[in-house]
Amino acid sequence: MSVQNLDPMAAAVSDAESASHYFGRLQVDAQFVVLKKGQPKQVWQEGEPTEGRTTEVIIRLNPLDVTGMTRMVERNVLSNSGEWSRIVWATLKDLGVKSLRDIEGRWAHIEMVPSGRKWTNKEGAEVIGSTFKFVGLYDLESDCVKAWESFQGVTEAHSAPPQAQAVQPAINEAEKAAASQFLRLIVDANRNDHAALANALASMSPINKYFTISSPEVIALLGA
Repeated sequence: MSVQNLDPMAAAVSDAESASHYFGRLQVDAQFVVLKKGQPKQVWQEGEPTEGRTTEVIIRLNPLDVTGMTRMVERNVLSNSGEWSRIVWATLKDLGVKSLRDIEGRWAHIEMVPSGRKWTNKEGAEVIGSTFKFVGLYDLESDCVKAWESFQGVTEAHSAPPQAQAVQPAINEAEKAAASQFLRLIVDANRNDHAALANALASMSPINKYFTISSPEVIALLGA
């Protein structure tokens, strides 16, 4: 979606990483929410009346490193909306998905398309909503990388002459080890809000060089 960014440095990153197609690993969550006219959306709690209750689906995509993207892409979609039934779920079904649980942890190619929603933000600017249209799903990261290479028209690295192959930057193991010392504190502080956790990891340097919410170390701490 199009929103106003008052931080020029963040805006520069956002402009560079704005794209219509993304390739990466999926995370999916869902929760019951209550929608009542004139009131903000609220999370539904067990035992409360079900009037106005619907399901909110939260889908996040952490981009492949090879794409050069660093920012997680996220969309929250209501299950009783046309955005969900006609675009998001419809394209997942076309790829053989039977349950949302089927896509957790898988790799995907998504296209950002208009969601059909428009609204005016507090600055008075019109915002045009966008949402996920699923183009491909993959069980392996390597298959997702191949799909990205095919989409970009890039020759696979193993077929390129040695002199043409990009040199991968070496991992600073000492720096990574130092950054990992802060992981538990960050995970514990955001354990119940995965979106906040993903954003925290992405915003902290040098942690964001080595860890995302999909990293095995982070997943292990979430399960601890």
